[in-house]
Amino acid sequence: MRYEQTKKYIQVIFIILVMYIYFKNSQLIVSSVKDGLLLCYNVVIPSLFVFMVICSIISNLSCCELLALPFMPYFRLIHINDKRVAAYCILSVMGGFATGGIMLDKLEKEFDCDKNTLGILSIIMTGNSPSFVILAVGLHYLRNIYMGIILYFSIISSAFITAFILSFIHKPYIKYTSKNQLVSTNIILFSIKKSTTSIIDICGVVTLTFCMCKVFSFYTDNSLILLGFSIFTEVTSACEIISEYFGNNLYLLLLTLVLFTVSAYLQVKSIGNNNTLSFKILFLSKIIQIPLSLITLRTLLNLFPQTIKVYASGNITVNPYWNKPQISFCLVVIMLCFSLLLDKKTEVFTNKQK
Repeated sequence: MRYEQTKKYIQVIFIILVMYIYFKNSQLIVSSVKDGLLLCYNVVIPSLFVFMVICSIISNLSCCELLALPFMPYFRLIHINDKRVAAYCILSVMGGFATGGIMLDKLEKEFDCDKNTLGILSIIMTGNSPSFVILAVGLHYLRNIYMGIILYFSIISSAFITAFILSFIHKPYIKYTSKNQLVSTNIILFSIKKSTTSIIDICGVVTLTFCMCKVFSFYTDNSLILLGFSIFTEVTSACEIISEYFGNNLYLLLLTLVLFTVSAYLQVKSIGNNNTLSFKILFLSKIIQIPLSLITLRTLLNLFPQTIKVYASGNITVNPYWNKPQISFCLVVIMLCFSLLLDKKTEVFTNKQK
């Protein structure tokens, strides 16, 4: 009861604060909202809507399980044997956290699984889409699509490793309980309707958080404070600040892309429900994923130093990879993973549990 009262008080204080800021900076907010809507019109809707519709259609087809076949050895390592669940994860990887929100909602409705299991799967399913990282960050901000590919591979590989590590702490449990498959003639209509509803919610969240970043920037011009606020609020604003103030620093960009911002959290929650995300698992996963992604990025930069030669700002230098300890560390990690793989070979390559 006391928690509910405290929650209501916080909500009232927040509303009063927002109204005060609005009346004091009405012109700035109107301008920020316009910029946020333009961002949705130019970037969010074109880059997300088509992916969401296609992924939603595929997820309702029985053949979607074919997507999971090449990845089943990994999913069996984290105790996921159902091909449809694995296919939902792969579709989320392809479409980003917006598609991941839809897939998590489907998982929660179609399968019997607890919140921690959904939390572990959300590590894989709620990352940035390859189109955003490779094209928007790599091609637009860094002027180098290969750097975008390296950034994306660093993020996605660290997410898969983090989910694997957390599967030892909490063993995922998923049981198929219902088959709510649609008639084929209704799949496209349902997918468009669901994606349209989701994209409206997403645009509302993006506009709100983008506007918050713009208004906040009106009160300070300190680049570190601006970055600290935006990096936890809205990923596009953070990328713009890194591009403007920090010379497209790769490590700051990686940190921004790996951290789960408030905007992404609200988008996933608006699509799903309170059971699709576990804050405890989310927080723990980021503690593990951030250093893993940094090690992976640095290792890839050492392995492919030629990509830096066409890097726009040229402010990152890479020494020959054989002089760096990261490669040795990664080789040790690979050997450990290989040992675990051999130890679990009957579970990985067959459907039988040990």
